Amino acid sequence: YNCSGSKMCVNFYYSMYGAGMKSLVVSLKPEGAAERELWRRDGNQGQGWKSAQIEVDTGKNQGFYQVNMRY
Repeated sequence: YNCSGSKMCVNFYYSMYGAGMKSLVVSLKPEGAAERELWRRDGNQGQGWKSAQIEVDTGKNQGFYQVNMRY
């Protein structure tokens, strides 16, 4: 997966199988700014590991930022 321009890529694998699955969320939190959701999957996604690729655009923020994953 190739990112365009100066954007950053986040590549990861996830497994969300079963009736009890909730949500998996990836978000970006720039220093001094509000957190924003970049990617989300809800509920059962079937058996096996899935790959995901997210292009992260930090915008004009040249400072520190966090990429957060939460279940």
